[in-house]
Amino acid sequence: MFSVRSGGATGIISRGFVDAHNSTFCLEDQGPMITIKLSPDQKILAVQRAQADVQFIGVNQLGSNGIFDSRQYSQGCKTKNAVILGFSWTGPNEIAYFTDHGIEIYLVLHERRILKSVRNQSATFAWYTFCPRSNICVAAPTQATSSLLCFSIRSGYIYKLPKIEYDKADGAQIKENDVAVLGLHDGRHYVAVVVRRQQTTEVHLHAVSSDQTSITRSHILKVPAATGNSVAINVVDNVVVVHHQATATSYLYDVVCGGGGADFDGSVHRHAPVCLARVRAPAGAANVELYSQHWVTFQPDIVVDAKIGMMWRLKLSLNAKSCLRAVNSMPALVGFLQQRESAKMVLVDVFFDRCQSPATAVRTIGSAFDLVNVEYRRHLNEVVQSNLALPASSFPSPTAAFKQASSSSQAADKTPAAKVVLDQSDVYTNVFAAMLEDPETANLKRVESILIEYYRSLSASQIPPQYFLNELLINVLVQRKSWFQLHQLLQYHVISDSKAVACLLLSLESVYAPAYQLALDMLAR
Repeated sequence: MFSVRSGGATGIISRGFVDAHNSTFCLEDQGPMITIKLSPDQKILAVQRAQADVQFIGVNQLGSNGIFDSRQYSQGCKTKNAVILGFSWTGPNEIAYFTDHGIEIYLVLHERRILKSVRNQSATFAWYTFCPRSNICVAAPTQATSSLLCFSIRSGYIYKLPKIEYDKADGAQIKENDVAVLGLHDGRHYVAVVVRRQQTTEVHLHAVSSDQTSITRSHILKVPAATGNSVAINVVDNVVVVHHQATATSYLYDVVCGGGGADFDGSVHRHAPVCLARVRAPAGAANVELYSQHWVTFQPDIVVDAKIGMMWRLKLSLNAKSCLRAVNSMPALVGFLQQRESAKMVLVDVFFDRCQSPATAVRTIGSAFDLVNVEYRRHLNEVVQSNLALPASSFPSPTAAFKQASSSSQAADKTPAAKVVLDQSDVYTNVFAAMLEDPETANLKRVESILIEYYRSLSASQIPPQYFLNELLINVLVQRKSWFQLHQLLQYHVISDSKAVACLLLSLESVYAPAYQLALDMLAR
């Protein structure tokens, strides 16, 4: 963010979120500045003062006493009578002009103090938006339009992408503030378009293919009770955050897990919000008007309050209690938390809370376990050789085991890998062991039911239970004197064979006589 005083004569302050990038410069006042940008390596400053010309200045020193190169040079538009709407660095030595006549790309030869024209693309622009991370440009031929032009700039070349078009009869009038380019899961990019109709507002996400040759509308985010022009978009930890100024509310969407309930009509996923949230003022900030009309959002997660001169980044504030209040469905909440960075402890706290609550059905908890174990299976496939996680006894043959593991892996790979993986030790330590900490208050019947459900979920994902889970299940069954259930689980190999389990069964002979024969049979196998 730049602060310019007296056209630069009394100071240009450049500030960012990294202190090492903060600098102060002085520059001769040659008139008001329209746009000012540093190159990615912070070695060249580009300044636009005129409608058809950009000035370039070398940066000799950064910091509180920044020094500019005394020799300056400039480059005008190649197209006659063109007006520069804006420009953006597309590389350390490459810059793109966006004019009302199209796009012009120049190579900056700083040592020679000249610019070399590389490519240009003719088109009529009234406004544009550009994403420097994906180098995708979206532009419109008129101020309010139903048709958007899309371009990709790569290695000095300009590639024209398919248009994004809306039916004029639909009444969609798209303006500059209605468009943004978002980066979501696994580097996927989307063109977000806010579409307003008489009674509804939606955010349409158009997926850009990985080779940046095609654009397809893939998701529609339904914004409840959002009317007027007061909608802004950010992305925080792969969550699309739609701010609604009139109600001072932000709506959260996750295009991977759905969460709020995603309907699929064969081509487009329609999402309701996962939950509602509100932006809190930065720590230590006073007199901050939240959802102010002076807010300006930048991708992915930056908010600037132009009135008070403050810039901050948005972060998700996650804790189990607030998450459970915001999202009623446990499977939806688990799917949401799995895709969030650093949410592991929040996720295990959610499981512990729901497992302790008698109001939560065991089947619901089982559905949440299924989501966790699908990602656990994928993690095992990636990190460990598949045969280490799949014992031969679980399958008719090694070939069948390979086929089942491959099919489950392919199904999981259709969605981005979860950021949080809960393995068996995590669930054992933070859920089951925690539930049995106080023997007087522990509900053994519920623990047994949830344990069996966890075993079912592990089996569905072809994951063999580890010994500490077998030991826990046997101990719970013994405490409840559920001898028939124990016998059945052993007979049908739900509790897998091992010497440790056989020794544990031998020790139970005094309280359950058949355990002796069960142990001998297991040792024989």
